[in-house]
Amino acid sequence: MLRAALAWAETTGGVFDPCLGTAIELWDVEHRHVPPPEAQVRHLAHRNMYRALDVDRWHGHPAASLSQREARIDLGGIAKGFGVDQAVATLRDWGIQNALVNAGGDLYAMGRSEDGNPWRVGVRSPDRVDRLVAEFDLEDAAIATSGDYLQYFEYHGRRYHHLLDPQTAAPRVTAMRSITVKAADCTAADAGATACFGRPRGTTDSWAARHGAQIIHSV
Repeated sequence: MLRAALAWAETTGGVFDPCLGTAIELWDVEHRHVPPPEAQVRHLAHRNMYRALDVDRWHGHPAASLSQREARIDLGGIAKGFGVDQAVATLRDWGIQNALVNAGGDLYAMGRSEDGNPWRVGVRSPDRVDRLVAEFDLEDAAIATSGDYLQYFEYHGRRYHHLLDPQTAAPRVTAMRSITVKAADCTAADAGATACFGRPRGTTDSWAARHGAQIIHSV
């Protein structure tokens, strides 16, 4: 998972950064009601924290190390997708061919649904929990959605969500509310949705393609 995260970091020039744990803890959007002090945020900006992460071997065993004090691993942008892929691999080892594996909206559709058709999956509206903004047929593929509508707080009329921009160490400023990415595996779909949220479409299409992924919906 660390190697996959670093590959996305390199592809995006650090827009996807698996070492933002200190900044994520500072913002703590699930418990905060006001933004953290600007000086603390600026201290963590423009750091390219992922460059401090080295994944290698030590005494014959896989090992990871960090060379910056402020760099802290946080795999929230890829871990659910990776977990889905591990579950899919286990199900296939057990001989199961048709299943839907879902981890908080990051999902993989194995084979077909019980009626013999491709799995039908929906993307939730950022504004209405009871409404879908898109639906897709899925067969032996994964999708993941990132958005600003589940983990956030509001302060002086602005929404501060959990998807941080490594260059500012603050929530990405964008009119985008959610983005959905399709891929052959859920690791790529999850990381792709995280990386591409709030970024220019031409650039993100290129990033996704390099990892066998595709942006299929944004709002």
